[in-house]
Amino acid sequence: MKKIVLISVAIHVALAIILAPWLKTRMEFDKTEEANRTEEVRKRELARQEHDRLKREKQKIDQETAQKLRKEAERQKKKEIADEVKRLRKLRDEIMEHQQRELAEIRHRKLEDILAAEQIELAKQARKIAAHAEKFTGNAMRRSLCIGAYDNGHERGSNSWIDRVRIHRQLLAPPFEATPVHAFDFDGNLNDSVTGKGGELQQYAKLEESPDTGGQALRGNGKNAHAKLWPIEFGEQFTIVAKVKLLAEKEKQDRQQLLFANCHSDEYNRGFRILAEPTTADASATQIALITSGSKQKGLKTRSHDGAFTFGEWHELAIAIDKPGGTARIYIDGQDVTAPDSEVAVDTATDGSTIDGSAEAMAKDFAKNIEEKTPTPADVAELNKQLDTMTEKFDQRMTETPDAHDVRNEIKLATDAAKEMKQTLAGLEPKTDLGEMNDTSASVADKMDPGGEGDAQTASAGELYNEARELEKQIAEAAADINAAEEAGKANTSFSEAREGNSAATPPRPDLAGALASNSGSPSTVGDLNQFRQNLDRARHEVSDMAARAQNILGSAENRSSTSGQMPGSRFAAQRSRYIAASARQGYGAVVDMTGFGSGDTEGSSEGMRSDLTGEGADMAFGKKIASLRLNEHAIMPKALPGRRFTEQSSRKGWLYLDTWYVIGPWENESKVDFELVHPPEYGVDFDAEYQDGKFADKLGHPDQTLTWQFYQSDSVRCQPPRVYGAATYYAHTEVWFEQARDMLIAVASDDAASLWLNDRIIWQDSGQSVWQLGEGYRKVHFRQGYNTLLVRIENGPTHCVWSVLLCPPEAMEKK
Repeated sequence: MKKIVLISVAIHVALAIILAPWLKTRMEFDKTEEANRTEEVRKRELARQEHDRLKREKQKIDQETAQKLRKEAERQKKKEIADEVKRLRKLRDEIMEHQQRELAEIRHRKLEDILAAEQIELAKQARKIAAHAEKFTGNAMRRSLCIGAYDNGHERGSNSWIDRVRIHRQLLAPPFEATPVHAFDFDGNLNDSVTGKGGELQQYAKLEESPDTGGQALRGNGKNAHAKLWPIEFGEQFTIVAKVKLLAEKEKQDRQQLLFANCHSDEYNRGFRILAEPTTADASATQIALITSGSKQKGLKTRSHDGAFTFGEWHELAIAIDKPGGTARIYIDGQDVTAPDSEVAVDTATDGSTIDGSAEAMAKDFAKNIEEKTPTPADVAELNKQLDTMTEKFDQRMTETPDAHDVRNEIKLATDAAKEMKQTLAGLEPKTDLGEMNDTSASVADKMDPGGEGDAQTASAGELYNEARELEKQIAEAAADINAAEEAGKANTSFSEAREGNSAATPPRPDLAGALASNSGSPSTVGDLNQFRQNLDRARHEVSDMAARAQNILGSAENRSSTSGQMPGSRFAAQRSRYIAASARQGYGAVVDMTGFGSGDTEGSSEGMRSDLTGEGADMAFGKKIASLRLNEHAIMPKALPGRRFTEQSSRKGWLYLDTWYVIGPWENESKVDFELVHPPEYGVDFDAEYQDGKFADKLGHPDQTLTWQFYQSDSVRCQPPRVYGAATYYAHTEVWFEQARDMLIAVASDDAASLWLNDRIIWQDSGQSVWQLGEGYRKVHFRQGYNTLLVRIENGPTHCVWSVLLCPPEAMEKK
């Protein structure tokens, strides 16, 4: 019996295993069938509901009932539409008042305003010429012999003592007994005991008593401390001999330590570098390397054996270089320790500089004269003559540096800047035609019929909607006038020219007037009645949107407008002064006080500004400059807190960074910093707007073909756009709220250039393409009570696009 049961169980198990796949398939089939039946039932129910709806929509209603229902619907919604139209009329009137004041400012613009504004542009261009002249002179002087660290820093200096440096213009071997052409003993000064010429101590370098030699020696700090001499003429064959002691500090031993160089640290710079390089042979020793670069050969190396130079001991180090032979020898304590396979660039730079600095001095004097005296059309010929003289000087410098590419590039940029300035000078005389410059007849809003206030009781919803559309058009034209007036003042151009580039923009609106007209007949079906109600709802929403947009335009106009009580035209002087202060460069860490420029509640007086248009003069005329600050990036970044609301009782007393923004971009900038090329966000921030003129407007399917504002929140001090492209312009907008009006310090940093507006007024502008540095620029500005707007324009070069804005109460810094 038991055997039969076991056989039965085995048979059932076998059947279950055999039938399992079929049962699984069957169950899935049943499940699918059930789902299909359920979906079919759902579709039939939806179809039935739609059929019933259409049936009701087509249901006839008698004329009397239709009229009654139509009037009831119109009565309820028309009041809401009428209220919004009334609000729109009021906003139109206020915007038109601002428009009239802006046009009056333009009409009263004086010749001195126009010339002084043009002076700002000419002074900026002249400073640009001088900056490039300073750079190419400095680049040429990079051949100055530096001992202990590179002239351009990079914290690759030697942690060392260096003494008794001798330079021989011949190849020598031990014991190096020959008369040197230069000799430096570092006993109290950097004077050359042969020529009497002296050098300079740079970056905290010191001459100190050596604990071993009993005399003074050059003390390096392992960072950038060095002795800077001058472009020494080494000749084709030369030998450098010196006493050197590298200190035994582990954190310094594991990296390069520069001993001598007549060029900057990058290998493309023509010249030589003598340094200690980490060795794998012995942690207590290093190796000496000579690196040479010419116009064709870069970074050729001559090395000593690994571990040839020990730490913590004085050694006599000698390097003998034979340029024509392309060889060099390294000697330590009289022993030749040169490793095999060593090379020297035969055209490495070992000559002195032929650039004497006269071009730099000429350019700086020229820039100073432009800043001190407002140019007029009568001065153009003389200024062009001076530019031609400078350009000739630049061309001469170009012939003197045939192989120095970094020098030649700066010379070219200086020449290009001079040509650009000549173009600006050519346009100076036409700008003195006040009749053309101040003519506001191109205004469109002035020519539109403002219309009277209609009777809301007798007007239909359709008539009210039509009136709203006309009001919106007039508001748009008035806003375009305001923008054009602002641009004309900022760019120092005629109103008519500015107006051509500022068209009135209104969003597309549905034509609902006919459907809402009082004589359009009674609805004959329920569907007609429902459509009428939907049109009423849509009309109310459209008019509400018109009013909201008008409110934004009014807010922007109020931020831009001058304060009451100012004489027409006086704002242009204040604008010039504010721009000068915003772009002022007074050294890293300097604070420019802009609280008197009206960046918050009021417009500062422009009295006296025409006589002093320099950045320093503008700053000092409006407030005392705070002592220079230097932010410790490594200390502040971990401690800075995010925040956009400031109350007097807040426990946050130090630096706060703005982490929440709306960002839009990119626009094309062709890797050039051109703030004269203005994009829509500078005319007004509309978060609903879409722009088709961006960098990728012609790239179908590109994620940034159409530009829209995007919410962005950073988790650190450094902010960047959601998607970063090279050669691009971005904008970032945020609001900050203050419980009470107060002055604040604001620190701005960017990679690359940037502008910053507080409440639509420029407070910071940096035109240089530079890496992000915390606290590139400090401003002391005034924030009004309530909400304040900040708009950042970021100009990105080839790669990184980063910005940061930090705020701090001035008293918090004064306590430190």
